[in-house]
Amino acid sequence: MSLNTQYIDREYPETIPTRRNKARIGDILMQGGQLDAGDLLKALTLQQQEDLRLGEMLQGLGFSTETAVLAALGEQSALPVIDLNTDPPARVLGNLIEPSIGIQHGFIIWKQLDETLIVAISDPMQADTVRLQLGHISPQTQFVLASREAILRYYQSEFSECLSEAANLRCPEHLSTRSWSGRKTKLIGAVFLTIFVCAAVMIPELFIAGLLGWVFIALIGNSGFKLLTMIAFLKSKKDSPPPKHVDRLYKISILVPLLHESDILDRLIQRMTALIYPKELLEICLVYEANDAQTKKHLASRRLPNWIRTIEVPENQLQTKPRAMNYALDFCRGDIIGIYDAEDAPEPDQLYRVIESFENADEDVACVQCRLDYYNCKTNWLSRCFTIEYAILFRVILPGLESLGLPIPLGGTSVFFRRDKLEKLGR
Repeated sequence: MSLNTQYIDREYPETIPTRRNKARIGDILMQGGQLDAGDLLKALTLQQQEDLRLGEMLQGLGFSTETAVLAALGEQSALPVIDLNTDPPARVLGNLIEPSIGIQHGFIIWKQLDETLIVAISDPMQADTVRLQLGHISPQTQFVLASREAILRYYQSEFSECLSEAANLRCPEHLSTRSWSGRKTKLIGAVFLTIFVCAAVMIPELFIAGLLGWVFIALIGNSGFKLLTMIAFLKSKKDSPPPKHVDRLYKISILVPLLHESDILDRLIQRMTALIYPKELLEICLVYEANDAQTKKHLASRRLPNWIRTIEVPENQLQTKPRAMNYALDFCRGDIIGIYDAEDAPEPDQLYRVIESFENADEDVACVQCRLDYYNCKTNWLSRCFTIEYAILFRVILPGLESLGLPIPLGGTSVFFRRDKLEKLGR
């Protein structure tokens, strides 16, 4: 069977250019000497198993570069290719849309000629979607092609303040703790503290007896609750159905928030490289703060593979891990969003297990929490105690809570979300 008959290429909408080259991207790249026939055959074979366009597949496998694929797309779609670094858009045009919308769909308003907007897009397949987004601004739209990385860099450099503020407010106020520092909260805290101190001074014996009684009741209740979760866990193991076969692999974006982590970065990159998952479906985002000079310098000195990218979070009065990930989320493209800490050493096949868990779960399951262990459990007595505690928590208590249908406290790492559910909660 010839290469041409094996293509799973997507047809571009007729409304994009005035003319179109019928040649396929793979043929264009091969004719230009930028792609080997064997590599093309490998990409086409994998494309039948993974939901990626050929250009993304070739870049993800390292068979081609973004520049070469973009030039091939330009030749195929008859759209001119521009360089946003040498010819950037006017800032006033960028203000016509929400930066998060432009980042999500990979476009930026580049120029305006009379009543026509010239829009830079990274993927011709997004043209109709972009038209819908811009319909309220201008009914006439023309397109040019630009690198997605260049579009993202432009938004990061020109709209960092706007994106930073949006990251602070991404979580709805009624679900956030940002209002807890108001006068009402401080007043309530002061009242309880006053009562606490007065009771300790005026009736110390009764106060100590009440405090010890409360601690005793809390410990008994906690032990009883853990026993209940253990029973539920043991019962659920007997009733669990056999796992289903995984038919589809999702694109996964993993956020790794960093703060003064330059001493562990090399080991982190090695551990991410050891993950056994198709690299064309994997996106590791190293998220660092703009004022973290050491981490920034170390990352700049490293030559990272194309599936590992860096995201700089602008300086802000609020500097927390959740805010950094809120900011980085817009720049991710994965269907599944994961979180790792810099010191994590995930098992190589963990991502396959995550996908398997989602495939075997109900549609309303939004999150998968991986088990956490200490890899230095034999260091000393304290590390052994922590290891035992984590083993009980992640292997017995949390599965027991799940089987009882109760809320599950998530860890801050090795946790994975369905992107659509995560964004819905954040609105």
